[in-house]
Amino acid sequence: MNTIKRAASSGFSLIELMIAMLIGLIILNGVIQVVISGKRTYLDNQAISQIQENARYAIETLSREIRVAGYIGCMTTANGELDSAGVATAQPGFLVDGSNEFSALQAFNNVNAGNTGLPDQIRGSVREGTDVFIVRHTDTSSEWVLNNNLASLGGSIQVGAGVEPKAGQPMALVSHDCATASLFTAGAVADVDGGYSVTATNANGSFGVSEFQKGSRLTPLVVYAYYIGISSVVEDMPALMREVIIMDGTTVSSRSEELAVGVEDMQITLGNDAAVFSEPVGNEVSPIAVRLELTLRSHSRVNGVAEGDGEGNGADDGYIRKVATATVRVRNQG
Repeated sequence: MNTIKRAASSGFSLIELMIAMLIGLIILNGVIQVVISGKRTYLDNQAISQIQENARYAIETLSREIRVAGYIGCMTTANGELDSAGVATAQPGFLVDGSNEFSALQAFNNVNAGNTGLPDQIRGSVREGTDVFIVRHTDTSSEWVLNNNLASLGGSIQVGAGVEPKAGQPMALVSHDCATASLFTAGAVADVDGGYSVTATNANGSFGVSEFQKGSRLTPLVVYAYYIGISSVVEDMPALMREVIIMDGTTVSSRSEELAVGVEDMQITLGNDAAVFSEPVGNEVSPIAVRLELTLRSHSRVNGVAEGDGEGNGADDGYIRKVATATVRVRNQG
């Protein structure tokens, strides 16, 4: 009888096991690197997307306001006569500039702690070394037409139906021929014959009452100050801010609004009618064009070394930075 001998299983040698483990570690390391690379790419793309979205919104918002700066109904500050004495004591330096003039656009260069030209409403809130600008115009969405001639200084203005004017609100009264305009603070407001009666002390300013006849237009003033401050949404994050005139009962006040997170610098240059651009000198007012340069950064650190486009982005802090620029014409100047 033949006996069948079966070979005993000898298993893997130690060397074979070590080689298998090494191959497994190499494969695992490759998988980990792919995951890490994918995660980093995702974070980079997300950060860039946030920057681009905020940059687009910030540039569009600022450009729109710059274009409408100086709009006073059918009259422009460039070709008409404007009296602003009637609002000089309401929010001084904000509703009007430091000289009590209604400057369409007022710019402040490289603001620092010692800059006393800034309005009180934003002084101390502006990030040092950044620029600030203020735009002034009338509300493009609210307007009332005079139903009668302005009879006398201190009299009342009869206007047609619409949104009720607010007592104490800064207003612009534009003559029917678009030649003159006067700024004043509205007094008492009452309902009269389907419209409103607005007490209009100093409504004609330095002009005669005959300048403001039936068909003249009454519209609220709008003033925005744009600056770089600190976000109230993301801790220690710079943001594009706006200070806006509001009514607190019958008192003129203001509030801060946060527009775009991650805007850490704003630099502006002003253009004149000789097509020359320069930085604002002092508290310069009323250019005919503005060149904007915004520096934006990611919300969080994504790399060990910051990335950017090479324009003032040398900080080695791990944030991605991009610069957005635009040149905007001030339509109501020049």
